[in-house]
Amino acid sequence: MNKSEVLTITDDLNNSFLFMYGGADLYWTVTDYDKNNIFIFNKENPIYSYLDNLFIKFNNNGLIEWVSEAYGTSEESHKLVIEKIDNYYKLSFIQNELNMYRLKDLCPICFCLSGSNNPKFVMEISNMYYQMQSRKKDGQKRALNKCSI
Repeated sequence: MNKSEVLTITDDLNNSFLFMYGGADLYWTVTDYDKNNIFIFNKENPIYSYLDNLFIKFNNNGLIEWVSEAYGTSEESHKLVIEKIDNYYKLSFIQNELNMYRLKDLCPICFCLSGSNNPKFVMEISNMYYQMQSRKKDGQKRALNKCSI
């Protein structure tokens, strides 16, 4: 995988997960699940506006729940939960014990670019990824400097 295809997203507590393109899909991946699987983003964090956009379009009763679209059936898949709490977002990565590809430290969440169960949501994740990549490649003063890109 080309390094330019991986973004490291860092939260307000300096915990990180990866946002990457690979195998024709997009992934949000926690690489040290036992250490941290919850991420907090306040309004000052550059990713907040992207999460706000998702939340405005897709929240259901104050939550967005996404079942990873890879590595088994929906009953076996890992899950991502996005909550808006006052002026911050809380992202929770939840490993599924039934996942046959489960690795102790990893929790990948797949957004399938071809054949998603929710193509509108995946399109927004894709737009987010490409906007972040273009900011990185343009060499602009980093509005996303907390995202380590």
